[in-house]
Amino acid sequence: SYMNTKRKILHITPNGLGNAGVPAVILSIVSNLHNEFLFGCTVYTKRLNKENEFTTLGGKLHRINIFDHSSRLKHIYDQLFRGVILMRNIYYICKEE
Repeated sequence: SYMNTKRKILHITPNGLGNAGVPAVILSIVSNLHNEFLFGCTVYTKRLNKENEFTTLGGKLHRINIFDHSSRLKHIYDQLFRGVILMRNIYYICKEE
């Protein structure tokens, strides 16, 4: 029944789950409300230290590949297309979940 299903919340982070302020707020929210909601979070290629804490609380990680900046051309490509790539991935995450 509808009343017994948990609502889903997707956190879209600017840089994944590192030590910054945004991940701290996300983890605080998840730790206080993980019994009432199902949480997901967008993370990126580089694994960061708060991801384990998030999954321990029942969160689901949605990994999105972003470009490396090993060359000037890749950096420019990333700056031009990152928004489109992120929106496309977020659309498919929401559609599947």
